[in-house]
Amino acid sequence: MADPFKEMRGCFDCYLSAYYAQKGDFFFIVFKYNGQHWTFLENHKTYLMIDGKSFEVATDHRGQLNWDDGADSIVTERVFLNINREILASMLAAQKIEMQIGGAEFKIKPKFIERLHAFSDVVQKLPVQQTGK
Repeated sequence: MADPFKEMRGCFDCYLSAYYAQKGDFFFIVFKYNGQHWTFLENHKTYLMIDGKSFEVATDHRGQLNWDDGADSIVTERVFLNINREILASMLAAQKIEMQIGGAEFKIKPKFIERLHAFSDVVQKLPVQQTGK
């Protein structure tokens, strides 16, 4: 799922994708960034602005340094946004969604929201999972 981040400097492969957690009742929206430099390693604090209402989102960061055939380094970073059903419902009903990860700000394009609706249609059929043993 590509697009909202193509204009980001140094980014040549950035996209969002969504996943359902098997334990607990939450979802992951994953922001993947491939670029020339570490961008979110030290600061991946994330906020969603959904129709003017701000949500701070818990995140986790994973990254790795790769080498291409020309011996140039490529950084792959993934920021995992932990989204509960309330935030997901707000996103699905939204007219406008903006996101800030670290110092980078983005507008979420309608195509991602359309795909989020398709994802939600599948997830809503799944039973609510409880955390614990």
